[in-house]
Amino acid sequence: MLAAKDYAQLTDCHLTTVRDGLHWHLIEATPGQYDWSSFLPMLHAAQANGLQVIWALCHFGWPAHLDIWQPAFVDRFAGVVAALVPVKGLC
Repeated sequence: MLAAKDYAQLTDCHLTTVRDGLHWHLIEATPGQYDWSSFLPMLHAAQANGLQVIWALCHFGWPAHLDIWQPAFVDRFAGVVAALVPVKGLC
């Protein structure tokens, strides 16, 4: 993962706040089941470099099994956000 190297370079440039995106389509490949393995290395790299990250939750899209034009999308988005809040080290 390049996050550790990228984040280290940012701190070398004296940047302390950055924006990065979660890969929701990887995190919730199966409806209602969350796999944080694509996100945790990014989170830990940010913490190791003392960076504050503004996380974009939908930057890289959404899971293929969701239709953004259906009302259920809102509930599913709320679900992934609620599941993200207690992720160790996020707060």
